Amino acid sequence: MFKRKNRHKERSTPDREQILEPATAAAELVLREAMTKDVLKVYGYEEDDFTRGLEVIIGRFETPPEARVLYPGSSTHMGVVYVFGKDYVTHVDPSKEACDVLKAEGCSALESTFEALRIDEPFDIIVALNSYGAPDPETLARVLKPNALIIANNYTHWANELEDLGVVRLEGALFPTYYGQSDSRYLGADELPPDATEISKIYYQITREGRVTAGTPEQHTFSDLEPRYPDALFAFRYEPVI
Repeated sequence: MFKRKNRHKERSTPDREQILEPATAAAELVLREAMTKDVLKVYGYEEDDFTRGLEVIIGRFETPPEARVLYPGSSTHMGVVYVFGKDYVTHVDPSKEACDVLKAEGCSALESTFEALRIDEPFDIIVALNSYGAPDPETLARVLKPNALIIANNYTHWANELEDLGVVRLEGALFPTYYGQSDSRYLGADELPPDATEISKIYYQITREGRVTAGTPEQHTFSDLEPRYPDALFAFRYEPVI
């Protein structure tokens, strides 16, 4: 979620500004600006719904003992590291600040979008949690080994786009969500509903009072494309055509 910047900055008194030399005043202004900015920090827990869910999925597949894992669009989230270890996870994010924060924690981080990523050695696993960018056959061919595992939720439509590529096969999912619901469990591909990765057009109506309510195709103010199961964790097998 984007935060609004604080527009109410601290003001110096006229006497204070008159006393300061121009260079000192400029330095103080820079310091004040820095102090008002949000500080980016790592987040995530060793034991939370995501890490437990990821461990459930990994336990369903045979993976190399020292599998190399790519985490595109990670921001400063540490959840994948808590499952696989710092030595085996490479974060990818277009934010230099996010990458610097991760590196300060001893993590590997590459400043790049997923589509522009160039690497020397392909990976065994991709984990994409709320990741932006779009998976495409060309990028997958550059960054993944054949038969690699891809784990993604559908909040940013990754699961839907993966299933349409023709080079991956849906294996199953932690369903209907990785959050700690009592009915969440791992389902194989043949157990999932046929619309599990579907993106639907949802219609909304804004009333005269300004409230947003459900609309219909015939009567609506706006519409949005939304996944049916945004937080199921889907597992795919990468099977490129060779």
